Amino acid sequence: MCNLPPGTVLPGLNVKQRFTPLYLIFERCLFSVILLPAVSVLIFGGLEALRGGFATIYLGQSATPQAVANIREELGLNRPVVTRYVQWLGKPVKGDFGTFWTSKTSAPAIAQAVVRDQQA
Repeated sequence: MCNLPPGTVLPGLNVKQRFTPLYLIFERCLFSVILLPAVSVLIFGGLEALRGGFATIYLGQSATPQAVANIREELGLNRPVVTRYVQWLGKPVKGDFGTFWTSKTSAPAIAQAVVRDQQA
């Protein structure tokens, strides 16, 4: 039994020891604030580093230069890298998770998969 009045700080205990669950939550949130941007830069950089560019990969090695230029224009690959990165980051925030190569938007497909998993 402790005879200390409420609110008294126990000697020898630091903040981490006194508030372990809250400190853990704070630590994980801080870690995610650092990790998420780093991972997004790595993913975007990996997509940018594709040999021959995305348009060439998308069309195949036998693509004509005109076809590659058309795809680059259509997909906006001619814009500056920073502009594309900011737009790439902003789309999921708005609920736009992109389109599949089969020209279907991904949001309905994700919703169908979630519903299917809920029913199983």
